Amino acid sequence: MVRKVVGGEIWRISNANMLYLFEGNDISVVRAKAHLLVKKLLAREPYASYTALSYESDPSLLPSTLSAQGLFFAKQVVYIEDDGDSDIFSEAITKYLEVMHHAPHVFVLCATGKMSSLQEKAKKHADKTESHNALVAKGE
Repeated sequence: MVRKVVGGEIWRISNANMLYLFEGNDISVVRAKAHLLVKKLLAREPYASYTALSYESDPSLLPSTLSAQGLFFAKQVVYIEDDGDSDIFSEAITKYLEVMHHAPHVFVLCATGKMSSLQEKAKKHADKTESHNALVAKGE
């Protein structure tokens, strides 16, 4: 394991790149858990850059985000939210899952709404996955 001291803190380089998946149909819980993780990551690594992309973002921003580095600190925390309604955005994320898994950043993928192929594929690449589904009464 390579250790590097940056800003008085030690980054474990081999563990620095991670893909976290928060998914499910309980949208408020999924988002809250994902945002809490981002907040904890940024508190632990205050020099890390933060980028947020959502289903409203231009999918062409994703490749540049994967290779971007901060001005003083190379690591980024990248929050990506996909509601499953934008097929173009979901396909772009799916296309870059393998790259995200090996990129030197921490990715927090928040996939809400209906179960999608993105969620199934993301589970294969995610280092950690949390699912939160609201109970649905029969007939709904």
